[in-house]
Amino acid sequence: MAGLLYDHTSGHPFLVSRLCQLIDEDVSIQKNFHSKKAAWTQAGFFEALRMILSEKILFLNH
Repeated sequence: MAGLLYDHTSGHPFLVSRLCQLIDEDVSIQKNFHSKKAAWTQAGFFEALRMILSEKILFLNH
């Protein structure tokens, strides 16, 4: 899992944290994963990645 996270985020703290949060809180409750153990897999990672790529993130310029 650490390798997948690093390969897709280069260790960026926000992205790593957000992907972990999605896996733990959102992916793990989906019917096709049904548990945290099932979510913390390659399939769960890619589901979280799909979710983060579909999010609208607002960047504010100061």
